[in-house]
Amino acid sequence: MYNLLIVDDESMVRLGMKSCVDWERLQVDNVYEASNGEEGLQAVRDHKIDVVITDLKMSVMDGFSFLEKLQELEPAPQAIVMSCYNDYENMRQALKLHVKDFLFKPRMYPRDIEEAVAKVLDSLEQNDSHSTGGQASVTEENYEERFLALCSLLSREDAPVELSSAKELYMDFANRVMYIDHPANEKLNFLSGLIFRRIQEVKKCESLEELRSVVSDISCACGLEESRGARQSIARAIAYIDENLSDPNLSMEAAADYVGLSVSYFSRTFKAVAGKGYTDYVADKRIEMADRLSQTTRLKIYEIAERVGYTSPKYFSKVYKEHTGKNIRKNSENEV
Repeated sequence: MYNLLIVDDESMVRLGMKSCVDWERLQVDNVYEASNGEEGLQAVRDHKIDVVITDLKMSVMDGFSFLEKLQELEPAPQAIVMSCYNDYENMRQALKLHVKDFLFKPRMYPRDIEEAVAKVLDSLEQNDSHSTGGQASVTEENYEERFLALCSLLSREDAPVELSSAKELYMDFANRVMYIDHPANEKLNFLSGLIFRRIQEVKKCESLEELRSVVSDISCACGLEESRGARQSIARAIAYIDENLSDPNLSMEAAADYVGLSVSYFSRTFKAVAGKGYTDYVADKRIEMADRLSQTTRLKIYEIAERVGYTSPKYFSKVYKEHTGKNIRKNSENEV
């Protein structure tokens, strides 16, 4: 189990985050609070904090100063930033401070928080599993990890950044990864070579959509380190999922069997290619389909639930609200 700290000067934000997320499902045992960076540092000292979610603009000690202080600790907690800022300089500064992910307050839903925290906890588990000796998998300044975090940020459609700023962010960190000395690190050599081969393509991108496509490819390739056939297998699995959303038994085992992969390999590869875990992907697709049916048909709630693979209309309504922040439209007075 993990300990998490929320640092924000707005008490309602802290309360909302604590109450809207199923922390137990994420294996988070304790969620602590702090109203500024100074209180946050004290909380980190008092408790074994694994993950910090912090605002940037706060009184007494702002988020940047807080993140700088965190880097002096051993071990330093993993950091997720939430902010209304949308400018290049703030994102670049945050990335330099080893931030793992970003949450943008104007568009922050419970599922966004859950996905960001789950990704960081997955990273912690992987680091723990590889910490039994031998050479570290990244350089001491962690450029590889930071560059992949940047790829993850730029790949998101909600990333509030202009094309020119996004390119500058990419080039800044690409240069750092390409020109550091890493003779014994095969994974970092692979990343450097991939960046070098795609750098002209990035420079020629004329839209954020083009840039997202390139950095998504890089992020997936670096995370996979698998055969070229892996992405094709996952593409087939995604098509299979999309065609069978109405099946309540649409399990990861069934999808893995369909494409002829072991469950463990499928799970790891699917997340790298799709950008999210199998369960989250299926849930998101089902809610997207339900939202479409709700807006374009006169189906009752239980009928929509059945069409997207839920056997319980009440549970479906609960999941729908958690994902969208709203109640699904009722089409008759006799709805469940």
